[in-house]
Amino acid sequence: MIGPALLATLVLLSMAVPAVAGHREPPPPPEVDRLYLLGAATDYLYWGSDPDDPELDQRSIVRRCGESWGIPGRSKPCLHGSSVSGESSYGIFFFPATKLEGEGRWPYGSPLRFHLELDVSSFRPYTVHLFIQHDSALIESPPAREAAPGVYEGTIDDIGGFRPDQVTLLGVRVITDSPQVTMELGARGASYVDLPGPLPARNVPQLRAEDTHAPAPSSFRTTARAFTFNDEHWSTWSFEGDTRQTRTFELDMEEDAVAIVAWAELWHTPLVHDAFRGRPLDVSKLTDGAGLSVRREGEDVTHTPAAYLTEGGPAVASGRVAAGRLSIEVEPAWQDGDTPYQVHLVAIHGDRTLRSMRWTRAGKSYLRTPLAAGCGAETVPFPVPPEVTTFEVDLDWDSEALTMPGWTLSFDLPTVGWFPCSESGTGDRVRFTVPGPDVWYVGATPAWDRTMVTLEDTVFDYEVRYTHTGPPPPEEDEEEVVEP
Repeated sequence: MIGPALLATLVLLSMAVPAVAGHREPPPPPEVDRLYLLGAATDYLYWGSDPDDPELDQRSIVRRCGESWGIPGRSKPCLHGSSVSGESSYGIFFFPATKLEGEGRWPYGSPLRFHLELDVSSFRPYTVHLFIQHDSALIESPPAREAAPGVYEGTIDDIGGFRPDQVTLLGVRVITDSPQVTMELGARGASYVDLPGPLPARNVPQLRAEDTHAPAPSSFRTTARAFTFNDEHWSTWSFEGDTRQTRTFELDMEEDAVAIVAWAELWHTPLVHDAFRGRPLDVSKLTDGAGLSVRREGEDVTHTPAAYLTEGGPAVASGRVAAGRLSIEVEPAWQDGDTPYQVHLVAIHGDRTLRSMRWTRAGKSYLRTPLAAGCGAETVPFPVPPEVTTFEVDLDWDSEALTMPGWTLSFDLPTVGWFPCSESGTGDRVRFTVPGPDVWYVGATPAWDRTMVTLEDTVFDYEVRYTHTGPPPPEEDEEEVVEP
């Protein structure tokens, strides 16, 4: 006969059943149906779903269109073109500050509605328009109606959908035959577009809050570069040589990499900069340079366009590279050079390993005066690993440039085009929340609101700071006893 105590024990044991466990699914992204037009202190403009984004805290956005550039505090980018009717078109555009995480496709004709708190000063009559640019395709609204003084409202009936794999820009345009126009657009929630329906998306504050992977912070530094990492899933190799002949350096990468960066360090300050600072002058900085290539098992991975006179040393980057035998080739620009160098390769193996990367680079010649303007063509590559959701590039400099020096970033926006001459902002920081390739290219260019001449006298300092997707939830045990 089973006693009461034994019976109770058997009942409890029968209630304990094995549970097959796996990954817990992360919560679905929030949905948004309103996008705000916002401005950063760097004069770059963004659209996003959070009107209180602390990086986008400008109450109003002022653009004096048609005026000359080179006036500090007044000359901010405003694109000037011609409309179909021959009138002038003055426009400002907004980069994404919200990451789309699903597709927004609505029935044909479903209107997007917009509300702009906009003051326009113009010598001639004008019309106000909103435009949407998907990659290179542009859709413009009919003229908006002035619902109240300084308030414009309108619709776009077919916006072509919003897709997470394309770059979408929003913009405001004034069309008139006036030679000059001043626009003051209300921000911080004052101007917005209402989508035809909800769209899954996360704004930058949400993305940054979810990026919590940092189990083993670490770093790597050379004279010209510094890396910080969230974990220890990275490797480095370093070699030495000189520019008297082409040199090849071999290494074994035992683990697949989500990205690699390789660079050679020949020198760190340009000649004129040295002269101003009282340092010994090394004329080889004007004659010696190099090219750089990386191969895997003899196959090309990445390379510089040629062996050329570089700003202190060439650099390359690549996305995913399989484990194997790698070789780094450094080719001198002149066979009679004798400049010593160090060459380094960093491999990032983890999806969320790379936290930041900082590098210095000697500048060449730039010109922005009332009579002429020249934009720098030199760029620096850096990888964007696949789990990155948004990243910020910060530019600093140490310069002896004449008159009113100031720089901003030039960059190639995927599928949209090259921004070489401060067309989109004047500040020293730019955030990107767009889908893109594994490798980006950025450089320094004279800011629109400065006037200066600079020749081999500036050292630039770049830093990119990454934000990643949140870490996956931990795996549960294969069998778990569920307690009653």
